Amino acid sequence: DATICEDALVHVMSYLAPRELFRIAFTCKFLRDRVTTPLVVKSAMMHGGHARRTIEVLYPLMKRSSIHVPSPWRLLRLVNGKVCEEKNCKRKVNFVRPDFGVFLCWHCLTTASEGGEEEEEDRSHNSMTYQWNTRSYQHEQRKDRYDTIFLHPRIYPKRQDSNRFFVLENRLFVGKEPVGPLVTRRDIIRMASSRVYTKGIDHYLQHGMGLPSVEEYKAFVETYENVKERADRETREKQKKRERTAKQHREKRKARIEKLITNLSNLLQEPWRKISLEYYAEGDSSASTP
Repeated sequence: DATICEDALVHVMSYLAPRELFRIAFTCKFLRDRVTTPLVVKSAMMHGGHARRTIEVLYPLMKRSSIHVPSPWRLLRLVNGKVCEEKNCKRKVNFVRPDFGVFLCWHCLTTASEGGEEEEEDRSHNSMTYQWNTRSYQHEQRKDRYDTIFLHPRIYPKRQDSNRFFVLENRLFVGKEPVGPLVTRRDIIRMASSRVYTKGIDHYLQHGMGLPSVEEYKAFVETYENVKERADRETREKQKKRERTAKQHREKRKARIEKLITNLSNLLQEPWRKISLEYYAEGDSSASTP
């Protein structure tokens, strides 16, 4: 039965590590179409490492519905990422950028894409992000509105310090897929206008911008919450196993050294044999003292 074979295949894929899942998923369209968000989340959480860290960083952003929902294939690329996803950048990146949900190095995210001798504030305007200053004239003009917008869970930007936030300058895309935070600097300014603000932030996000509904985040969030306890238990068991293995290696190494010392001491005559054994005993006791 083709259905049974397909179910068995998906079941087997759920046990693969992220790198193995990536390789098998992109071998053909049939297997790629069997990759789902729950499958990727479970694989990353159960196998740990940077892949799990990526999912853990994405979870609060997905819980708040504050970033674009990554497709299963993008999520699979994120948990397997090694370098910045900006074109021509080869800087090493271990996991997605907190508060942004993109696989970018800090340099690409905050520095102008074109080189030059610009001043710092000019570079800020040409970069992917904009430093929003809460002490600026623009912010002070509509302080209550901007403060309310920045506290909204779907907008909540990265705070640099007590007076500055990092917000997107322009919407980010990988291919044709929108990625990262939902709103840009222009969206925030538009939301603070009287006509939009009176209708409500949620109304504008849902109808004015056509952003993903909260329901679209459930597959990721529910899978993470369901698998986290099991993944934590597996991590503790692996850690205990590593500790037991390390202890066994230390005991074997100590036994080999003691046997070597005994064999060498039998070749010595008194009083040199006694002196060498006492010296070894002193060194062994000092090494075992914390």
